[in-house]
Amino acid sequence: MYKSLEEFNAGLDWGMQAGYTTGSCACAAAKAALYAALGREIDLVRVFTPAGVFLDLEVREREISEEIWEGHTLQALRLGIQKYAGDDPDVTDGIDIYAKLLLLEKDLLLRCKDRDSRLLEAALDRNLRAEEENAVWICGGEGVGKVEKKGLDRKIGEAAINSVPRQMIRTHLREVLQEAGSSLDVLVEISVPLGRELAKKTFNPKLGIMGGDFHSGDKRSGAAHEQAGADRYPALGYAGKGGTKSVYRGSPRKLRHGLCRRHLRI
Repeated sequence: MYKSLEEFNAGLDWGMQAGYTTGSCACAAAKAALYAALGREIDLVRVFTPAGVFLDLEVREREISEEIWEGHTLQALRLGIQKYAGDDPDVTDGIDIYAKLLLLEKDLLLRCKDRDSRLLEAALDRNLRAEEENAVWICGGEGVGKVEKKGLDRKIGEAAINSVPRQMIRTHLREVLQEAGSSLDVLVEISVPLGRELAKKTFNPKLGIMGGDFHSGDKRSGAAHEQAGADRYPALGYAGKGGTKSVYRGSPRKLRHGLCRRHLRI
């Protein structure tokens, strides 16, 4: 049984407020863009998160553009959703996360997949089932970092969009396509226009994620307060691959105190 974010927050200790992850925003933006591409304009879009919470998020921006694919003029929809991190000290709080979406015939998509940089990147995704109906190709655009080192959730060269938000996007978009009776495939480009600057304030460069932000939604959660716990998994994976010999474990307060005593001699 899913509950609203308000119901979820009512059950948290100490009056804490959970928000939602960048991945949940990307999923909502992609779903709203697909509705628009199918002729249904919506102002509020609902997504379901792995944390058992449903989110009703406001669509903030709509842009329509055209792309030429082998002589075919296709309409691309780009929509934005504002991130809300709750009490989580997240540098992405308040920024807009965008999804640009194209509906494509499978044969056209497959003919172009070796010539379009977005499709080349999306094809690296181990969970992509390109031969299936309603295949969802996911790539990173402006402000989304690229993986450049081993040990993370994605392959080198892929956008740093983890498995959970990718699965969320695929599940929600396929449901909409099936409800509409459409056999088309989808190309989704996620972008975070402020991501390149925000990434400088995160561990992303040290983890091997270059060129932007987004390393989001790892392992399980769509509620932002749980992301603080999930963030340790990519860091530990990278530490193991990189040959790190020591890993500190503990609460942020204890880690700050212990590390200061050890390294600053206080």
